[in-house]
Amino acid sequence: MTDPGALRGELGGRIMGFMLSQAVYVAAALGIADRLAEGPRPVDELARESGADVDALYRVLRLLAGHRIFVERDGRAFENNELSELLRDGGGVRDFAVVFGRLIYPAWTETLRVVQTGEPSFPHVFGVSWEEHLAATPDDNTLFNRFMAGGPGAKEPQAEALADGVCDEGDTVVDVGGGTAALLVELLRRRPDLHGIVFDLPHVAAEAETYVRESEVADRCEVVAGDFADGVPAGADRYVLSHILHGMPDDDAIALLRRIRAAITDGGRLLIFDGIVGPPNEPDTKLMDTLMLVLSGGRERTEEEWRPLLGAGGFALARTQPVGWTTLLEATPS
Repeated sequence: MTDPGALRGELGGRIMGFMLSQAVYVAAALGIADRLAEGPRPVDELARESGADVDALYRVLRLLAGHRIFVERDGRAFENNELSELLRDGGGVRDFAVVFGRLIYPAWTETLRVVQTGEPSFPHVFGVSWEEHLAATPDDNTLFNRFMAGGPGAKEPQAEALADGVCDEGDTVVDVGGGTAALLVELLRRRPDLHGIVFDLPHVAAEAETYVRESEVADRCEVVAGDFADGVPAGADRYVLSHILHGMPDDDAIALLRRIRAAITDGGRLLIFDGIVGPPNEPDTKLMDTLMLVLSGGRERTEEEWRPLLGAGGFALARTQPVGWTTLLEATPS
């Protein structure tokens, strides 16, 4: 029989998990890991450079060091370790921490209201929808786009899955809601026979233009600005939806699928990266499912839910393939 004290400790640790998450956010937002790039430094210097209170910063870093994020040395000095190195700028995890701390945590505090009303909390907390906030807040838009790009190598598993047997020679691939084009550029690097179009809202497309222009595939990759609520570029062979549909309730997802169905060529394929909810009592994508509920009213779906959703949008699910932490769902026009 499990010790009741141990059970209380386990549950208590989960209850207080947000405290550690917010401490990581503080360190990421203040750029502490980058300030330690050259080796150990006293907290006084870190506080002065980051504009923080010395005592408060010391106590937060001491907390993190107690959880194997940073290392505390003599004289109230700190240095990086393998975990805190991931919080350096450009690695992807720092953006992850800041997005969650700055944008997602405030919405998450209203989860009780979400469950009571069934309505997402982000508009309640921020006054506008997720998409409207990003469009109106350039700093947060850039931060979120970097987070979605994921840092060096983050898109390699997805690009490899698309390059290996999913795309035919000479295909044109449209990445709908493709962000800064990180996935599409990675795919085109692997397949010099392909052409690509990244399609996203104007405030995102502007950043994609820069990313594509600086890549070695700029001559084969076009950036198109638009709103997929109005339609998508027509006549392509492959359409990609990478973590788009899970942010939508079913009606909106079906509407987007129908727009893609109207645009896709005969014999084309729809390639979806998203989660699949697993059996009861397994964690899998259930945390992400609740996050989508809180942010936008979206949802993760079981395979049994994916099939009728795709069917209502004019597609049939052909196969699924695990790809790293996500799943590739391949669908054909029906």
